[in-house]
Amino acid sequence: MLKRLNPNLSEGQDTGNEATDLDEKIKADVRGHVRNAGSWKKLAEISGVSYSTIANLAYGDTANPQQRTLTKLMVAMGYGEALSKAYDCETPVYSVEAQATAPSAVWKRRKKRLSAKAQTAAQKAAAKLASEKKGNK
Repeated sequence: MLKRLNPNLSEGQDTGNEATDLDEKIKADVRGHVRNAGSWKKLAEISGVSYSTIANLAYGDTANPQQRTLTKLMVAMGYGEALSKAYDCETPVYSVEAQATAPSAVWKRRKKRLSAKAQTAAQKAAAKLASEKKGNK
């Protein structure tokens, strides 16, 4: 029987929620691949994922890793082709196409979110400029 690294996680356990069970099984499988990958330092260099993130994932400290992190690790370990086949779709929809069909409510939320980001970026730039001016005086 497989020993679970973190008993607080439901890795691969049947909880009655098919979507959650699959998600947990995928995370547990990636964790197993990472733990058996050999040098985590080398894996960090190849994947671009930090060593501490890899260690946290392997030891079960990261309960919900991002999909892009899992994908980077799987590609770096040589499972990119299998991953691509698993997710392959006959009719993919790319971001531009998906956004073009979004309902108006989605567009309103997106515009609001983008304007808030732009406003925050402008405030940071102004603060940086002000601090640089203080430093030059």
